[in-house]
This record gives sequence, structure tokens and C-alpha cells, in this order.
Amino acid sequence: MYEKKKLKFSTLISTTFVCLIIQLIDMLSYGNALFFTNSNQQLSKILKPDDIAYLKNCGSLCYIYSTIISQLGFNLFSRIPAAILSGVIVESLRSMSNNYGKVILQYTNDLDGYMSNFLILLLVTTLTFSFVSLLLAVFDLGQFITFIPKSVINGCFGTIGLIQFPVGWECLVPDKFTKNSIFLVIVGLTIALILFGLEYRWPTVDFIIPLYSIIIIILSYIIFFSNFFKHPSKNRFDLIRELNILPQKENILHFTYIFKHFYIQKVEWKIILYCMPRIFSIVFFNIIYSAVNLPGYQYSTNIKLNFSKELAAQGYTNLFTCIPSYFVASYSITFYRIGGNRKLYGFVSAISLLTTAIFGLFLKGYIPTFLLSLVPFLLCLTFLHMAFFKCLKDVSYIEYFISVVICVCTYFTKEFALGLILGISLYLIIFFFEYCFIDKRSLRELNGYLKRTPMYHIRVSGNREFQSILDRSEIFEKVQVLKQENIKEQTSGMLRHGIIKDKKIMKDEKSRNDTLKKDEELNDDTMKND
Repeated sequence: MYEKKKLKFSTLISTTFVCLIIQLIDMLSYGNALFFTNSNQQLSKILKPDDIAYLKNCGSLCYIYSTIISQLGFNLFSRIPAAILSGVIVESLRSMSNNYGKVILQYTNDLDGYMSNFLILLLVTTLTFSFVSLLLAVFDLGQFITFIPKSVINGCFGTIGLIQFPVGWECLVPDKFTKNSIFLVIVGLTIALILFGLEYRWPTVDFIIPLYSIIIIILSYIIFFSNFFKHPSKNRFDLIRELNILPQKENILHFTYIFKHFYIQKVEWKIILYCMPRIFSIVFFNIIYSAVNLPGYQYSTNIKLNFSKELAAQGYTNLFTCIPSYFVASYSITFYRIGGNRKLYGFVSAISLLTTAIFGLFLKGYIPTFLLSLVPFLLCLTFLHMAFFKCLKDVSYIEYFISVVICVCTYFTKEFALGLILGISLYLIIFFFEYCFIDKRSLRELNGYLKRTPMYHIRVSGNREFQSILDRSEIFEKVQVLKQENIKEQTSGMLRHGIIKDKKIMKDEKSRNDTLKKDEELNDDTMKND
């Protein structure tokens, strides 16, 4: 149950500090990849190094200002009584950068045209995301997202994990790969693996990411100054930056910097029409996160949520942001556990992010590059583990194969909607063949029991949200057990905890029924002999 506690100044400080650390790292790592990535070779040939630096800085500013607006909006419109930490949907930033950038360069070849059209595409994408969220909320359609098979979502999550790796890589290797890059990549992957192991071992510890980041910064500077102590203090940072251990220092930049190269007359409206399929693909994929974030938050905090009202809050909030934003369950759970159970903490944290927006790019020059790569590498490991390792005991070989096919298809086509359609189509084909070969009588008897239980109760035990109900051998055993016992109440209870029982339990039940049957036969024979 939700318990509203008294306002504490210490809690206000701790929640604000956690928010600043997390969002600063996200801003400096993911923000850079919004308008430019190293994979866009055509853009690298057209623009000068100063222009590329402008795109990276502009991406960071757009990121942090959208995050501030989204956090204010979610805390204002959401019905969740606790503080909320929201932000830009970082998993789709690289996809937008690659897809939109290639189309824009077909119609323009200068910085003004590129920036003007990209900002308009971001605005259209965000508004489309907002309207779709509101439509789902108005017609109460959001609950149907939860019926997407888990293996299909796992395939999409696998793609998300794969596309996070280049983001972390570009933090360590911004230009050309050198001998020093090998050292940076090894260090970056090592600290990410250590943090992944710590979170896996102690998943309920709240301050792991911010404390780990501070420890890495302190240790880094101890090593820096011990190795460069002989050099004059003015030259130390320059020498470290030449090795790309620290990124280049930036000046303090303001909000108006974003519109330095924006001209409405440079906008090509046919670019928007050409990009509409890509926009809907990204929007549809972003919507899926609501089906993951909200139940996860409710399970961890025991706060009851209204799915439709939270989708409405998402829709209203994205009317004011310039990049699609969402409710970040993992960060919000951390907020709640350290005492952020009042809306005020969320508002104060959002306002405090203005300091990150103003001084963040200046501070970037003093944060080690391998720390900037930490969050992308961590997300890469987390999503891959969740998609292909954590589910090994929960899905069949066919479902696992579907996840791999969707991941490969989505990664190479960059179209999440295509992967989703492919996955659902494969499930329909499998269900069709299973239905053709299954014993119709057994299926009808099983369906008779299933109809007595609402579909939203049909969930597998633990965290498993989907399991094929057309495994013939298990269905036959299940039906036989149900026929012999003929206990409807017990059946309903078992279905609420999972369609198929544990094999060991089923084996015990079958053995018990066989024993009873043999006893009855012996009694009949005895009576006949008498």
C-alpha cells in the first residue's frame, strides 16, 4: 500500500542529487547521438568539424530541455501519488538519427537545411506520439498492448540492446580508431560489466548508479594526476584530452543556441510525407514501453495504477516536448525507494535540471569518456540479458527462435513495426498448424475451462507474461487431470497462476490418479471373486 510520508529536507536533497547525476550522464551520452552519429558518413563529408560539434551540442540541449518539460508534465498530469522521474526515450534516438538523417540529405546538403528539417520531423514525431497515446487512453485500448507475445517484445528488446552499443562506442571513439582507443574501450566495457554485475547481484540497492559514477570519477582523477603530476597544471587537462580520456571542453550554451541554424523557409514538406512510415514505426515502438514500464512500477511499489490515465498523462506531456518522452520506471522506482513519495520531489528535481541544461556541456569537458559510455553499454547488456538469457527457462525453443528472427530482422531493416508484424504472423502460423493437428475434443474441453477465467488472469507464474497454450503433450495431460478430478474451483485457481502446471506437480498427480485407478480395479476384482 502507498504510504505518504512527511516532507524531509534530506530526502529532497538526495532525490535531487540522484536526478542530476543520472540525467547529466544521459544528456552527455545520448544527447550527442540525436542529430549526428558516426555511421552517417555522408553527413560527415558535407559538414565541417565545427558543424558536427554544433549538432552534438544541440542534441544535448534538446535532450535536457525535453527532459525538464517531460518531468514537469508527468508529475502534473499523472495520477501516481509519488514523485516521477521521466525523460526522453533514449532507445529510439539513434534510430531517428539514422532514418531521418538519410532522408533529409536527399533533399538538402547544408547545415541550415539539415537542422531545420530535422527539428520539424522531431516535432511531428512527438505530436504523433502524443495523439496516439491520447487515442489509446480515450478508447481504453492500451490494455491490448499487454497481449503482445512476450517473445515478440523480447526480439525488439534485443534490437534495442544492439543499437545501444554504437552509442557507447562513439563516446570512446569519436573520430578514428587509435591504439589509445583499445584501452578506452576495454576500460569502458569493464566498468559497464562491473556495474551490470552489481545491479544483478543487488537489484534493490538504490544508489548504485550515482555512487558508482562518483567513485569512477574520483578514481579517474587520482590516476590522472598521479601520472601527469610532473607536467604544469595548465597543460595537464590538454594532455589528457589529446588522449581522448576527457572530451573537449565546451562553453556555457543557452536555449537559443538550438535555433541558430533553423529557418522555416528551408523546410521541405515532402520530407515529412516521405518519413511518415518511419514516424509511425518509431511511435508504435515507443508505445510498447508503456506496457513494460507501468506494470513494473506497480509491482515494485505496490501503487495501483490506471493504465488509461497514465497513457493520457503521457499524451498531454508530449504535447509540450520536442522529443518523444516517457515515464522511466527504473528511475522512478529508485526515487520512490529513497523517499520520493511526494509530487513535490519530482517538481523540485525537474527545476534543478536547469543547472544541468546551462552548465552540463561545460562540465562535459571534465567527465571521463568511459563514464559517458557507461549508460549505453549498461543498457546494451541489460536488454540483451533480458531478451535472450533471462527468459531461457520461461519460453519454448520455437518462441526463442522467433525472438532471434525478430531481432535480426529489426536490426538490419531498422523498422520495429516490421519486426512486430513478422513476429505476430509467425505466431499465427504456428497456432494454425497446432490447431490443425491437435485433438479437437481435448481442445474444446480445455477451452471450456479457459472461458471461466478472464484473459487477463491467464499469466504464467513469476514474471512470465506469455506461454504458448498449444503444447500438445502438456494439454493432453492437463485435460486428463481435469477430467479425472473434475474440480472446477481448483481448475479456476490453477489457471490464475498459470495455464500449464509444473511438470513435477503434473507427474505426481498422474501417479496418484494411476494408483487410485489400480486400487479401484483391485476392489472390483475382489468383489467379483467373493
